[in-house]
Amino acid sequence: MMRRKHDMNQTGKQHSLYETAFEHAPIGMAVIDACGVIQKVNQALCQLLGYSEEELPQLTYQELTHPEDLKADASILADVNDASDRSAFQLEKRYVHKQGHPIWVTLHLKVRRDEAGQPEYFVAQIVDMTERKKSEKRLRKIEKRHEMFTEHAMDILVSTTEDGIVEYISPAVTKILGYEAEQMIGQDSFSYFHPEDAPRVRRREYGLEGMHISRVRHAAGHYLWFETKVKLIVDEAGTVTNVIGVGREMTERKKTEADLIRSREELIEILQNQLSLTFKLIRARDTFYFAIVSGQSEKYLCCSPSEVLGKSLEEVFDESSCTVLNHYGERAWSGERVFFEMKMNDRYYYHSMNVLQRPDGESEIIVSVLDITEHKRSETELKLSQSKLSQAQRITRMGFYEWVAETNRIVLSEEIRDLIGGTEVREHSYTMEQLLKRIHPDDQERIRQRIETSRTTRQLNEEYRVLQEDGRILHMHITGELLTDDDGQPQYMFGTVQDITERKQTELLLKESVKRYQSLKIHNPDGVFTLLLNTDIQEVNPAVLQLTGYQEQELIGLPFAQLLHPDDRPKLRKRLTAARKGRELRSISFRLRHKSGYDVEVLSSPATIVIDERVVGFYVIVKDMTESRKHDELMKQAEKLSLAGQLAAGIAHEIRNPLTSVKGFIQLIATAPSVKSQYIDIIQTELDRIELIVSELLVLAKPHNLQFREDSIEQIVQDVVTLMAPQATLHAIEVKHQCAPGLLAIRCDSNQLKQVFINFIKNAIEACPNGGWIQIEVQQGEGGSIHISFTDNGCGIPEHILQKMGDPFLTTKKTGTGLGFMISQKIIENHQGQLHITSKEGEGTTVMVTLPTVPA
Repeated sequence: MMRRKHDMNQTGKQHSLYETAFEHAPIGMAVIDACGVIQKVNQALCQLLGYSEEELPQLTYQELTHPEDLKADASILADVNDASDRSAFQLEKRYVHKQGHPIWVTLHLKVRRDEAGQPEYFVAQIVDMTERKKSEKRLRKIEKRHEMFTEHAMDILVSTTEDGIVEYISPAVTKILGYEAEQMIGQDSFSYFHPEDAPRVRRREYGLEGMHISRVRHAAGHYLWFETKVKLIVDEAGTVTNVIGVGREMTERKKTEADLIRSREELIEILQNQLSLTFKLIRARDTFYFAIVSGQSEKYLCCSPSEVLGKSLEEVFDESSCTVLNHYGERAWSGERVFFEMKMNDRYYYHSMNVLQRPDGESEIIVSVLDITEHKRSETELKLSQSKLSQAQRITRMGFYEWVAETNRIVLSEEIRDLIGGTEVREHSYTMEQLLKRIHPDDQERIRQRIETSRTTRQLNEEYRVLQEDGRILHMHITGELLTDDDGQPQYMFGTVQDITERKQTELLLKESVKRYQSLKIHNPDGVFTLLLNTDIQEVNPAVLQLTGYQEQELIGLPFAQLLHPDDRPKLRKRLTAARKGRELRSISFRLRHKSGYDVEVLSSPATIVIDERVVGFYVIVKDMTESRKHDELMKQAEKLSLAGQLAAGIAHEIRNPLTSVKGFIQLIATAPSVKSQYIDIIQTELDRIELIVSELLVLAKPHNLQFREDSIEQIVQDVVTLMAPQATLHAIEVKHQCAPGLLAIRCDSNQLKQVFINFIKNAIEACPNGGWIQIEVQQGEGGSIHISFTDNGCGIPEHILQKMGDPFLTTKKTGTGLGFMISQKIIENHQGQLHITSKEGEGTTVMVTLPTVPA
């Protein structure tokens, strides 16, 4: 009898607990009979639906259900009647609040059946999911905005992990870099940078936000320059979680970052984790103890309900959690209804505490706990996504808009409002006319027509100008996609607006640069050939037509070599080959074949055309040297005559001596009875000497055409010494010369070389006003060359003059023209030789001439 009474008491206590849990559960609960009449509801359901506990039982579930969900309810009831072995059902549906607005809920329905398996009554657990539905709607909008953003962004956007692994890259990479976006996902982004740039990019010396300029490898193997703006995304602890980059390949802008996907399975998991836990706390000796625990306790308590019964809060929770629970427990114990959030074991929980008075006068606290971890995570991810999107918009100067057909108003993002400006652009939504006022007057009608056309095409893609209040004009690019209902009627238009002023300014500067180049090319008095890499002529300027006698259409596509003299083609081909290898080019002279058949001598300055670090062709700029050559010849002839005049005194003295000898011997012959043969020999020798000196003087002074042929450098030097010896003798200067044996022949114009050597010896004589010596040495050099040196012990050349040797009209002589050395230098260059001078003031000068030899 005592045992039975004890069992009845325990049953009563358990029933009391369930009643309490039912009444104070944080989710809506109701008991419904088999006919659908509500028998009992708790306070949470009343608050959810807006009815009182007295009003709800007077309504059927059909009256509370949204009309569009009645069919789903009927289907559930059919399943209840047909499936006698099932006791639990679940569905998502809408109830109608007392004030008329819909409320989304998850309905957990448990069936109580009789012995025949027929439903006796139902217990409904109703979880409010209205906020979750709103979150889903917001997520869909964000996803749509992301889609619009990535489709219409004009740059390459990439999102990587902290260590550079590509998580997302925009489709613009295919057009700009030639890669498929999918093949780059999961790849190391640093591997695409140029080896010289990758270490610097990896170091991220710019901090959390910055920009770097680097080269990125194209799929074809070459590199493109990119200006990349970078933003490091950090969490609350300051740890880098993502890296967002926006790469701009000068004028191309395509796509932006971040892929945001929210799966339905995650949302379902959120719902599953929102089922509640209820426990009762009693107080003894200022300490709260667990009395009863019901629901999912494993995550919250880390143990089963039976393991915590009778234990204090301090025995179950850590010190931090105990402090929070005790604080709110004291407030609830004083009669306050308490709600708070708390993090435990890396999860977030929502708590409600209510104090109850038992019939025996004792108090107890009913605690309802709801796991809101997934809800918190959703909020965090939503904020992070919005932050990423906002950062990407700021980097690319892009914003979003949304046109709502129902209200015929346009909602602008903050970025667009900042871009448009104006005192009237301060609200969140606007009429079409308000925004058209901000567009440049010349563009308003065109944009209005394009917007009207988009109702049919469902697409909007246009550029226009915005007139700022301060007079500045911004260039904008707008895109949009129209969404319709099932009947094809417009509902929304989502789109982007991007500031492309910088791009437009760059395009304008590029056009101006091209016009300047074309103007320079067209009006250049020198001929300009533009050659392809295979040296075919691609383009010419008017000066080329005048120089060659051809028409433009006759030259385009013609191999450039066909315009050259056959002897000059190898020389130019060698120079262009060297240019392709990056070697520095010097000016060269060659002959162009005029259409009429004669040759035009030109001086050319070839240059490479480099695009994206690749040589793609050549510019060949040619200057007609006909008049210049005539001028050079006149200068040379004048210099020869000057030399001849300066040598005249010495030569006259040299001729007078043999003439005196000849005259004396002729007088002896006239008086001698017989002529001695030795007299005749002396006369003949002296006459030969006169003839040689006069011949050399005439050769020097006489104009003649260039004639290159093989000759002996020994003979040329010997002839010059013979000619200059009298002049040196007059000035008390000894001329010594020495030629090494076995010298190879050279290919030259001997008369021009004699002119050069005479000029050097004359300069040496003038540098020794008090007498001295001149040493001439000829030696075989390395690599098929000959060295001829002229050394004197004269006054030397000052350092500041030595650095300018070769400049026209530069001279240290009172009567000098300064042209002799310049002409000599030019003659040596025409012989493919080199000229080098060393001098020390007060000690003397050495002039070294190096000439190529003819191979043996």
